[in-house]
Formats: sequence, structure tokens, C-alpha cells
Amino acid sequence: MSAKLINKTSGKSDKNIVYRIEKDFSLNNIESVKSELEAIAAKQENFRLEIKNMDSFDLSSIQLLHSLQAKLGDKFSYSLEVKDEIKTIIKHSGFDYLLNM
Repeated sequence: MSAKLINKTSGKSDKNIVYRIEKDFSLNNIESVKSELEAIAAKQENFRLEIKNMDSFDLSSIQLLHSLQAKLGDKFSYSLEVKDEIKTIIKHSGFDYLLNM
């Protein structure tokens, strides 16, 4: 079994759990990330995903975040911290509105 990509970071109660993914959230690992997020969603009422220090972030990541938000609504939230180069690419490609950038 491969190493977990998403780590639980904090939360004062089960209703306020925060998970984090760092470095790579892209087509390279999207299947594993999706599986982990689905498992988290199945056992958590509400959760937040922190996306930080990204070296790789692509359209598959945007699609997954958007589909989770549509499926889970207010039960799921996320914050996104990417390098300026990646942020510029997202804005120029027109997907910034999906990520509230």
C-alpha cells in the first residue's frame, strides 16, 4: 500500500477536522488523492482541506476540488496556497473562478 498523501493536521472536535496535502496534487497522484478524500468524506461530517506548498497542481486537481464542493456543499471547504507561477497559469487559463482566486 502506498503512503498517505493527505494528513490530518488539527481540529478541536470531529466537526472541525483539518487535513493537508502538500507538494503534489496533480494527475500523477489524482487517483490516490481522490480515494483518500472519498474515505475522509465517508467518515467525517465536515472537513477542511489545506492545499499548501504545491510544486504540481493541474486541471485534474481543479476538477476534483470542484466536484467535491458540488457533491458535499457546506460539509467541505478548502484553502489553496500555490506558487505565484501556478496561480498565474490558473488565472490565465480561466479556471480561477472555480477556485475563488
